Amino acid sequence: MNSNDPVIEHPTFYQNIRLMFSQYDQIMMLSSGRRFDLFDYNSVKSMANQIYLAIQPNEDPNMAAAGWSQLQQVHIMPPVGGPWPKSWVLTFKNWITDGCPAGTDTSPAIPAVDPATLDAFIALSKALTGIDQFFRFDIFNPDVIKQQEQELATIYYFRLSKYPSTSPSDNLNGVIAAWNSNPDVAAISKSFPICKDINTIWYNTTTSFDGFGSPEFNQYKQGQVWKVSLCHPTGYAPENTPFYWTNAPSDNGEFSGFYFVNY
Repeated sequence: MNSNDPVIEHPTFYQNIRLMFSQYDQIMMLSSGRRFDLFDYNSVKSMANQIYLAIQPNEDPNMAAAGWSQLQQVHIMPPVGGPWPKSWVLTFKNWITDGCPAGTDTSPAIPAVDPATLDAFIALSKALTGIDQFFRFDIFNPDVIKQQEQELATIYYFRLSKYPSTSPSDNLNGVIAAWNSNPDVAAISKSFPICKDINTIWYNTTTSFDGFGSPEFNQYKQGQVWKVSLCHPTGYAPENTPFYWTNAPSDNGEFSGFYFVNY
């Protein structure tokens, strides 16, 4: 949705409301004291009235000028990107009035990648990142690990396919072909600038050619940077938010280290 969209009389969650929330909004709300998921229909429905108050300026002009919303002790949401346009606020009100209909989840399926190409991309990614198993700390079932690895690699494959090449061969298919021909990571990393983006997307879930990561996919939690630094991504940590990163990792990894059950 765009900020200049007209008011929608009968919106649904999946067709309209969900599109109003950014990935940043989702992460920040997960890391707040309320800890609910803006991408989840049931969560948003349960908090709809509070959200409606939080996206409107306080009725007291002085409090509104100070950035307070109509929800007690909450600033106008969202904090990044500015307040919603009036048409969005009215659309959200209409959604509540209609009983918060879900609509139909029509998120497009991620296309498949040739298995041999995907395996080569994963092998190259592991060589470049220095990480042998991307999901070994999440779950210990080898079949599930492989499935998750392939799903994430597929997302990143199509993301990196948009890389603006600096030469005819400096692209994802070019570097994969070179890897299949001679898996020399030192030589390949010097010859293909795209290798920097392959590293970056696995560690930080973003690339140099876009500034917003992968907003169409919630990959924030899967960034390898968290595993390397032995930290939990904010919003997904088992620690309560006020204590996040205030303690050194304990032996069982409960504070800012690995916590196998909840990570």
